[in-house]
Parts: sequence; structure tokens; C-alpha cells
Amino acid sequence: MKPAMLIPLVVGALLLADRTSGGVAAPQPPANEKRQSRRPAPPVRTFFGVASAQTFTGSGHDLVTSFDCLHDIGEAWATARHIREALTPEGTWLIVEPNAGDTLADNLNPVRQIYYSASTVLCAPNGLSQPGGYAPGAQAREAATRRVITDADFTPFRRPAETPFNLIHQVLPQP
Repeated sequence: MKPAMLIPLVVGALLLADRTSGGVAAPQPPANEKRQSRRPAPPVRTFFGVASAQTFTGSGHDLVTSFDCLHDIGEAWATARHIREALTPEGTWLIVEPNAGDTLADNLNPVRQIYYSASTVLCAPNGLSQPGGYAPGAQAREAATRRVITDADFTPFRRPAETPFNLIHQVLPQP
């Protein structure tokens, strides 16, 4: 099994996780079979570091994840482009952002009103205070996120899941 190369991206920091050996965990055998099997666990090398979303190092990553941060980044397009270059051709970028609609009518519910209120005074000023020229805005509306993603040469993304609180997007590099 091919080892996985992962990068989780979080607000204000980038954590690099590099699993150089191993794979998916198999179902556990019954206790009596477990005692008979004395094989050592596969080696795992993990490194955590702090870097900006535009300066993290490494390439050949199978998965990059970003949680509630793309709309906070002043150089969202540069970040997306850097992630595109860091992924393998088969890699995936998993984006989790607050659930925000593209129109005012889409956002007239208590959760989205709270998100927009907080994001207007926290996230938007943070993104605009950074160099870059394009911050997606107070919330990661799907249209704004799609613009950042497609401008960075990803295929149009899909939304495999959503909750009342989050939109989950899967993004693949263009061939």
C-alpha cells in the first residue's frame, strides 16, 4: 500500500503531517489471534511545523485539508495555487468552511447570522490586513470559494457533505 502524505491547514498555522510508511488500519483480530501475531507496527514519522499557507514545504502530498481558514487568508488564490503544486496528480484538497449561502435570503437563519456577524469583525479584517489583494470575504460563500479554486487550476469542486454549520468540499487538481 502506498504511504499517505498529508497536510492539515488550520487558521493561523499550517501543520505538516508526513506519514512516510504505513497505511489504512485493518480490522483488529480477536484477542487470541492478536497474542499470536508478533509483527511490529509499521513505522510512522510525523513532523509538525508552523508556516504560512503560502510557504509550507514539501510536495507529493496525497491530501491537504483546510478547516475554517480559506476565507481568512489574504492571499487565498496564492494559497490555493501553492496547495495545487504540493499535491500529487491524484491528490485531494479537502476544504471545510462555515456554511454560508451566496445570497442574503440564503443566510437568514440564526447560525449563518452569527457566523456573518463574527466573521465581519474577525475574519474579513484579518484577510484584508494581509498582502495579496483577494480575500474571499466575511464568509466562505460557495461562489467565492469556487472562484479561488478554479482560478488556481483545480477542477470545479464538489460538495460531498454539509451540515448546518459547515460545507465540505472535495477539490481535485486538473489533469
